[in-house]
Amino acid sequence: LNFMVAEQFNQEPAKVASIVLIGNVLSVIFVPLGVALALR
Repeated sequence: LNFMVAEQFNQEPAKVASIVLIGNVLSVIFVPLGVALALR
């Protein structure tokens, strides 16, 4: 969805897609870490 909106408004869709991908990868790393720390 973000890629399509960025493409529609000519706002560097590849850059937007990479930012979204980085955010998803970081959440995969930090969410389990946060849960593990919370359950200690």
